[in-house]
Amino acid sequence: MHTVVGPILTKEGGYAFDMWTPEEGLSRGYAYRRIEDAHYARNTEIRSRKRGRPGPAVACNTLDEFTSAVAEREITFRALVSNLGAKAVEPVHPQRHRRVSIVTAP
Repeated sequence: MHTVVGPILTKEGGYAFDMWTPEEGLSRGYAYRRIEDAHYARNTEIRSRKRGRPGPAVACNTLDEFTSAVAEREITFRALVSNLGAKAVEPVHPQRHRRVSIVTAP
């Protein structure tokens, strides 16, 4: 999963960072009271994304860098998904329609 981690910004009277993934879209971060706590949480998120999950984690230092990275990946993701277009599928074994005659007793 390709993850883009945004910079720490002041929000709601605290410090927060946002993240973006193709599957979840934009996720708003929790607002921490202390900037040190926000830095710790952001660094922990970046490390955990790099360890066990496929795809790179991109850490952005500015809001412009974050919006550009998200826009670029969103366009790429949408292009990949649109190439998967749905196609009509023929059944492997077409069903044959059989006529069944019903005989009634007089």
